[in-house]
This record gives sequence, structure tokens and C-alpha cells, in this order.
Amino acid sequence: MGIRMDQYIGLNHRAEDLVAGKRILLYTKHETQIYPDGKTEVLDSKDIYGSDIKREESEEFYEGMFGDKYLLNKYTFPDGRVYIEFVQAEPWSSGPMFFLALKDAETGEEIVESLWTEEEIDEELGGDRPEYEYI
Repeated sequence: MGIRMDQYIGLNHRAEDLVAGKRILLYTKHETQIYPDGKTEVLDSKDIYGSDIKREESEEFYEGMFGDKYLLNKYTFPDGRVYIEFVQAEPWSSGPMFFLALKDAETGEEIVESLWTEEEIDEELGGDRPEYEYI
């Protein structure tokens, strides 16, 4: 008998690419040494990059097999659009496997390119396709 556990599969590669955004400079980190006599010396400067799409936890969550709650992320785009993750499918393989996709936070409409195909889900299941339904 195998170990029973929640298995986070997450977003597919198309959805990950969609919310990756453009790389932007967030800030420059300077490391400066200050001596007792007031002399300063800049030791290092490093540019810190991030995405132009803001990712943060939403108030939405899904629940695992032992009652654990997992927060879903929301993504705010520069143009104001907001996408939120949802559980698209939850097949069982030694515990629930959580396949996430994206929907528009305002309309609730699923973002088609973020949806897992049946073939992709089957591949993640290792070809062992138990009965499951899209949620």
C-alpha cells in the first residue's frame, strides 16, 4: 500500500507562460560599508528583476484529503485584468492530484489556453487513468 497524500500538479506550461509576464527591473540593491570615520565604500550593486504581472495569494482555496487548505493565486496584469487559479481536475492516484487552471476573476470565464487536456492529465497520471471528472 502506497503513501496517501495531496499532490499539487499546478498550472500547465501554457498557463505558466501566460502569467510569467515580462521581466522588469524592480530595484537595484547596493551593499555599502560605512566606517566609524564616516567614509563609505560601495561593495556591490545588484539589479533585482521580477515580473510585470503581480502574483499574490487570493482568498480562494481548495481543500486536501486531510482537511488542509491550500490558497490559490491571483495574477494582476499591467492592463488591469485579473486571473485567478481554480481546480480544473482532481483525479485520485494515492491521493488527490490537483490540476489547476486560470479563470477571469471578473467574468468567471475559463482561460482556454490554461486548461489541461485529457491527454496531459493522463500523462501526469502515468497512463493509469482512474475515473475522474472535471470539476
